[in-house]
Amino acid sequence: ALALTAATSALPGCGDDTSKPASEAQSKSPSETFKRNVEWLELKQDIAPDVWLIARAAAAGETTSPQDGDELRRALAIATRRLGESKRMIANRAVQLELMLNEVGQKDSAIALIINLTAAIGETGQTEGFGAVSQHYFTMRKSGMSRELALQELKLRYGPRT
Repeated sequence: ALALTAATSALPGCGDDTSKPASEAQSKSPSETFKRNVEWLELKQDIAPDVWLIARAAAAGETTSPQDGDELRRALAIATRRLGESKRMIANRAVQLELMLNEVGQKDSAIALIINLTAAIGETGQTEGFGAVSQHYFTMRKSGMSRELALQELKLRYGPRT
């Protein structure tokens, strides 16, 4: 159960950082080499997490629409606000979760994970962070739970309180 937590704490790209203004960070376009060779988005890399995730998906042969990019940017902004983690850290954790799920035969893209997990969480302070939500999701999916049921369970546990 601690696999994601231990692994994310060891990621080179998960140190403390401050987010750049969206207009500055989103103006950077990744090179072809960057798209193929960057495994984790590190603090020193001058590229917006949403741009990196979309370039990474394209390099893997996935197609994303401009609406997907807009939805990803909105989800990253919400997750950052609610969880107090940087967009870069959330992107790295989502990529790691994608890889972990692939290893156990579950297919979820990092972009979809950010959008879906962010939609499942409620207000600020209802979770211990994106890593905790990711670990909970991974455990449910690894046990064979469907994507839809796992997201429903997350909403029940971490979702808005009415």
